[in-house]
Amino acid sequence: MSPNWIIFSVFSVVGIIYVVCFLLILGKNNFVSAGRFPIPPHPTMDDVKRLARAGQKIDAVKCYRKIHDVGLVEAKNAVEGIPPAG
Repeated sequence: MSPNWIIFSVFSVVGIIYVVCFLLILGKNNFVSAGRFPIPPHPTMDDVKRLARAGQKIDAVKCYRKIHDVGLVEAKNAVEGIPPAG
């Protein structure tokens, strides 16, 4: 093998690794690009309100249940009772 082929091979592998890493990072930020808010690891009621007002009611219910340790129906009713922003 000539040195040119070795250099070309190394740069090709590095380029492929770079593209794969870029796509993985891009995939982790798909919520922001889709206009969705991510669910925080330690949600607060402000997060529940923000999610509910953004139309992400399922995520809001999940956060509410995580905060208050209640059932699905109670959390759903609480989230639906959140007034719209304004």
